[in-house]
Amino acid sequence: MKTNNQPSRSSNSEWVQLQVAQTAAMMWLRGKFDKAGNPVSLHAIEMAQDFLREGSGLLVATVAMLHDVFEDSDATEKEMIEHLRYPATSLDGQLVVDIVKTLTRHPEESYASYIYRVVDHDVAVRVKIADIKHHLKDTTAIPESLVGRYEKALRILEGLD
Repeated sequence: MKTNNQPSRSSNSEWVQLQVAQTAAMMWLRGKFDKAGNPVSLHAIEMAQDFLREGSGLLVATVAMLHDVFEDSDATEKEMIEHLRYPATSLDGQLVVDIVKTLTRHPEESYASYIYRVVDHDVAVRVKIADIKHHLKDTTAIPESLVGRYEKALRILEGLD
């Protein structure tokens, strides 16, 4: 049975951990907006909620919450690990950081190289697919060239291209 829209198998410490990740994401992404002019932190929260609704678990939801942090802020790996260390849960902060790093496109990296790098990690693929689909919900807010790039990336990530 679900209560308060929370999956019943999640413990209180997991919910506290996700709230810690949300607080950190909101702090690091404060004042950042996506290409459509929406707060990046809202995008992250919506993605994490979608993963929780489908029962994907704490790791995927936490990565979704933090997936834009390294690209869109000056947060460091050490800071992220420190934030994820409190309170202590079964979630491995280093694992979260490693997946978020996989989801972070490097400045010198082509978008295609980035997508092919993401393909090698199951959780990163799930989060990136959700990220792209979330951005494609309103194609009027992003340039047509970006829509095409996102659609091609989806085909690659979903193994169709």
